[in-house]
Amino acid sequence: MKKVGIGLLIGMILTKALNVSTVYVGYTIATLLFAGMTFCIGGYISMIAFKDDSSHNK
Repeated sequence: MKKVGIGLLIGMILTKALNVSTVYVGYTIATLLFAGMTFCIGGYISMIAFKDDSSHNK
């Protein structure tokens, strides 16, 4: 019975660790996607603003 209890305990710990790592990886991917999108949008806006500035200077 003791071996079964230890096995269950290890299984529970592994399951919890897997769940935590899955959530962590999910958050990391979401953060990277969000950062990438923000960077692209920011670059696009600054490009348009830069084009406007150069046309006004002429």
